[in-house]
Amino acid sequence: SQTKNLPTASSEPLKIVTQFAADLAPLTDLNALGDHIIQTLCHATAAAQGALFLLDREHACYRRANVTGPDAATLSPATLAANHPLPRHLLATNRILAETDAPDDLQKTGPDAHAALESIHGAYAVPHFGKGRLIGFSLLGATAASSPEAQTQTQPLLAALAQIATNALDTLIQSQDLHRSLALNKRTDRMKSLETIAGGFAHEIRNPLTSIKTFIQLAPER
Repeated sequence: SQTKNLPTASSEPLKIVTQFAADLAPLTDLNALGDHIIQTLCHATAAAQGALFLLDREHACYRRANVTGPDAATLSPATLAANHPLPRHLLATNRILAETDAPDDLQKTGPDAHAALESIHGAYAVPHFGKGRLIGFSLLGATAASSPEAQTQTQPLLAALAQIATNALDTLIQSQDLHRSLALNKRTDRMKSLETIAGGFAHEIRNPLTSIKTFIQLAPER
């Protein structure tokens, strides 16, 4: 993985951010993009595992799209309802939720969200906002012990990486939505054309059939 070659969060944050932006730019596959995002966020925070959740609008939930780490699939749920305390808190605050947040730093939705984060052994919940909506979030697991200085640098670095990740995700998701919309419109147009052709065909068949039917009905009399 490319993230293994990245410097640590405490050494060269700017290099991490620059490299991350460069790595995401050419990616056009959502799964590959998600893998690189969650791996880099875990690397930057020294998290043992992590999971990226993306919005499933059809089912009103957030679905686990990508994981990294040996226990990520076990510790993180497959889906979280849109009204779950974690996404609800992220949507209300648009800020990173950390296990080290003081109670005074949390808004009304905070305590429930903090408890939910602890229940799945999470250290950070990182929101991904696009066009005013929470398109997804990253859950990062327990982190390795680090110095207070390194911990101070972690959240600003994580916020910068999250913004780059959000921009890439939003662009790719919108592009896919546009392609799906165009494909649906083309399919709808084809169906309308077939309906028109079928209607005309039925009309052309109905007229001679009516004549044949009339002739058959009159044949015995003649």
